[in-house]
Amino acid sequence: MSGPVRMTTREHLAWLLAYWRPHPVFAAGLVLLTLLSGAVAVAFPLVWKLVVDGLGALPQRASPGCSPWWRWAGRSSASTPPSGRG
Repeated sequence: MSGPVRMTTREHLAWLLAYWRPHPVFAAGLVLLTLLSGAVAVAFPLVWKLVVDGLGALPQRASPGCSPWWRWAGRSSASTPPSGRG
C-alpha cells in the first residue's frame, strides 16, 4: 500500500481545474450558490440584530400586552370590552 498523495498547491489547483473543465455551468453554479450561502450566513445575524433593536425602540404602549386584547382581535374601534351578550 502506498502512502498519501503529496501535491503542491499548484498541482492541486491544476487537478481541480482539469476535473471541473467538462462541467463549467455546474461549477459556476456551485461557486455562485456557495457565495450566496456565505452571504446569507453573514447577513442573517445582522438582520436579526436590526429587528431586535427595532423592537427595543418601540414605545411601551405599542406592545399587545399593554392594551386591551379586543383591540388586537380586530375590534379597533371598540372602547369597551365586548359584553358577551348576543
